[in-house]
Amino acid sequence: MISVLYSCINRAFNFKFIQRLYKQEPDVAKALVLICYCHANGVPASFDLLNSFFAKNDYRYTLDVIDKKGKWMLKAEYDAIYPKDSFFIVSKGGMQRVLSENLKVVLPPMEADLWVSDGCITATMKDHTLRKYNLQGQLIDDFLISNVEGMMYDTDEIRYTTAKNYDDDGKLTGETAEAEPTPYQKTASCKKYEAEVGWYGLMSPNGKVITPPRYSDITAIGYDLYLCKTDDVRGEVLNGKGVRIR
Repeated sequence: MISVLYSCINRAFNFKFIQRLYKQEPDVAKALVLICYCHANGVPASFDLLNSFFAKNDYRYTLDVIDKKGKWMLKAEYDAIYPKDSFFIVSKGGMQRVLSENLKVVLPPMEADLWVSDGCITATMKDHTLRKYNLQGQLIDDFLISNVEGMMYDTDEIRYTTAKNYDDDGKLTGETAEAEPTPYQKTASCKKYEAEVGWYGLMSPNGKVITPPRYSDITAIGYDLYLCKTDDVRGEVLNGKGVRIR
């Protein structure tokens, strides 16, 4: 149906086609007439089929929604409208909210990136934390963790590794020592967890969150010392309690 709508928009108005369509899909036919009327009269508007509604771009960088009968359902005040399953995610001035298919509010406006998938709504907050809501807008989890990793640190001990040499028959003929030594590594006390993709925090050995996920990378530099980078060039050194070492 979408391809039919757009192909009809891009060619001359086909009255017989509309008559046939009206018998099968009267609401779609009415919307199509409205679209063709706008284009025929030079109205600066474009429409996309979003579930059972149409989003109109009025070329003032705002979007609104009309139903298939041409009734305006939302004001032209949104920067973007994303249909997802039977929901709409609408954006305005850095705020997003979730609407149901009949445009009822599921989640109120919040400073977050929202997404609907796997039977839930995920909110990526500005502080890089993740929240999970059910499809009725009820908070299920206010601190999602997407991954946990252990960390290794270099000790003062160094080791020379060797490479085994074999002949053409596969028999061991000897070993060759590597020219450069490699530092011996051990496991650090704390782990790092990931919330929003690419943002990390410190976690204790027993799973307690020590810092929020405000670091772009965390590297162990001692058994209980960690270089926590806030960007590519800046960072701070923390101990296993999250205290900054000065």
